[in-house]
Amino acid sequence: MSRALGLLALLLATLTLFPISTAYADDPFIKAEAALSEPTLRVGDQIGLRISITHHVQTRVLFPDLRDKLGGLEVIRSSPEDVTRYPNGTQVTVFRYVITGFVPGKYALPPITADYIAPDGTQGEVITNGLSAEIVSVLTNPETEQLRDIKPPVEIPRLPIPYARIVATIMLALATIGLLTIAIRRLLAYQPPRVLRPAPPARPEVAARTALARLARREIRTAADMQDYFTGISLTIRTYLDQRFRLDAAASTTAELRRALIERELDPWQARIITGLLEECDASKWAHYQPDKARAARALTMALEIVYLTTASGDASPPSGYYGPPSPSPRAT
Repeated sequence: MSRALGLLALLLATLTLFPISTAYADDPFIKAEAALSEPTLRVGDQIGLRISITHHVQTRVLFPDLRDKLGGLEVIRSSPEDVTRYPNGTQVTVFRYVITGFVPGKYALPPITADYIAPDGTQGEVITNGLSAEIVSVLTNPETEQLRDIKPPVEIPRLPIPYARIVATIMLALATIGLLTIAIRRLLAYQPPRVLRPAPPARPEVAARTALARLARREIRTAADMQDYFTGISLTIRTYLDQRFRLDAAASTTAELRRALIERELDPWQARIITGLLEECDASKWAHYQPDKARAARALTMALEIVYLTTASGDASPPSGYYGPPSPSPRAT
């Protein structure tokens, strides 16, 4: 009898050692919080989205896949960051997303929902706070920016010459000496004519911005004007890629160009934005896609952004082996 009472007392003492787990199974505690590493970013920049969830150590947290769930923002990659445990039986699990955007504007990130499984097997959801971010353009004013007109030459007023006869005599003497010098040189030796070399071609980024500036001044009134507008954007970007990276972009399809950019080890998100713009231009040219004027303006802004991003490293000079613009291609897709 005394042995049975001792076992019962030991069992009761053992059950009292787990008050936290039993209480948590009936009333789970979980809290989520979201934060951005930077509230403002330029077009193409990458920032971090950090989601931290405080929960019981026995609770399993399932972080969501945020692809196509952030509006105009794009998730590039995601990874778990760290786990911090506390003596009271709780822990903080952190998950980090790297996001970016390419269209300037203000964005409201909706609250993010994460699923969890409590120690007793029940399932639930926890919601973070909402966030806001702003993407600013690398251009000063992308809607109205155009190339400035060339300033006229400065005119220097002519001063009256008080000694016109003396000056005329000196000029006549100099002209005579010059003619004699030319005659003597021709008599002594034959001088081959000088060959004027053509001016070096403009840098690829300068030529591209000049062509895009002409498109920005074009009026779009009909569907044919819109098709010519997108065809001009596609031809400008393909010619720029030909000149800067020595790619046969003008004679390649968009899919072939995407593979060529990846083989050249161009940043994947830059290759994705370039081919995305070219696919929209292909749709306007071949599939009778009719975007509105606002979408057309954004396409031109994206073309300017592509030229800027591919020369943003500070090396504005043509790459090694650059031999000028390629010969015109009969087709551009």
